[in-house]
Amino acid sequence: MILKNLMVASYCLQGEEGDTVFEYLVREDNAEWQHWRECVPSWKYPKEQERPKFAQLVIPTLDSVRYEKLLTLAYSVQKVHTLHSVNSDRLIQR
Repeated sequence: MILKNLMVASYCLQGEEGDTVFEYLVREDNAEWQHWRECVPSWKYPKEQERPKFAQLVIPTLDSVRYEKLLTLAYSVQKVHTLHSVNSDRLIQR
């Protein structure tokens, strides 16, 4: 059933050529499809600092915004399964 819904959603979404259903998320406020790139905030270089510490600059990208949202969502539930090296599945409880 889920696969059928993903196929229908992928067909109905009007995005750029090559986009798949994975480039979209469902907004929580109105249950509408939204492209992940619309969630990336604008970033400005910190000109007010004479010498910014480049290692501490966090520049939001499509992938970093997507991963942050997915990790926040995963962390909001009580148990999260993660894959670690050597293919061992571990359960994280908070």
